[in-house]
Amino acid sequence: MTGAVIRRKDMTEYELRAKVVDTARAYLGTAEDSAKHKEIIDTYNGHKDPNRRNYKMTTKDAWCMTFVSFCFIKAGLADLIVTECGCGEAVSRNTSVKKNWVESDSYVPKPGDIIMYDWQDSGSGDNTDWPDHTGIVESCDGKTINIIEGNNSDMVKRTAYAVNGRYIRGFITPDYASKASKPEPVKETNDLQTTGQLWIRKAPVDGATLIAMPTGAKVKSLSNPWVKVRYEKDGKIYEGWSSMKYLKSI
Repeated sequence: MTGAVIRRKDMTEYELRAKVVDTARAYLGTAEDSAKHKEIIDTYNGHKDPNRRNYKMTTKDAWCMTFVSFCFIKAGLADLIVTECGCGEAVSRNTSVKKNWVESDSYVPKPGDIIMYDWQDSGSGDNTDWPDHTGIVESCDGKTINIIEGNNSDMVKRTAYAVNGRYIRGFITPDYASKASKPEPVKETNDLQTTGQLWIRKAPVDGATLIAMPTGAKVKSLSNPWVKVRYEKDGKIYEGWSSMKYLKSI
């Protein structure tokens, strides 16, 4: 059915993200012109995506975005993005077709998000130039982004950048939740306390605000690193999202 959402059987959003990351991990160390490199190129060329350019990759082409697309194809989640072989075209087409481009360099990514770089970033002001390189976010603790990249010195390698660091152009954020067939398990704890006034939001990062908690407020943590919290005040319970950066263990 056209436009139908195909859900993955008995998988949470986290498990779907992990599937893409695990695929990328399996190709760490892959060198250009190796058998695995050829598999990456051939798999990309063999995948049909009506939203991408009709360009056939060769083993001599730059392949960072091809590797990202390959990981989604290999994981069975290619429909979450527009698979492309060029970074700029990937941003343009994912923005227009999937509506999943996050322009903010300060966005705190999740595993399975796609990070874009621009090497011409001056470090001053908002960088809006054509992106030059890309990778898949492996993990992020709110401060450091760990990334797996293809075509890093002609290999698949790990690298790391600071959140909101220089050269970050933005992020493609696939809608994994649309494919999840079961919710994340909720684990409640009572070991967090606010370090200053902190908003509870309806969604992570830029969600609408629900209530401001004062310094020292105790909350129940329901997830991490943007934590889903439960806070009670005057007999009313508020559930939403707050940044782990402003909470501490107690």
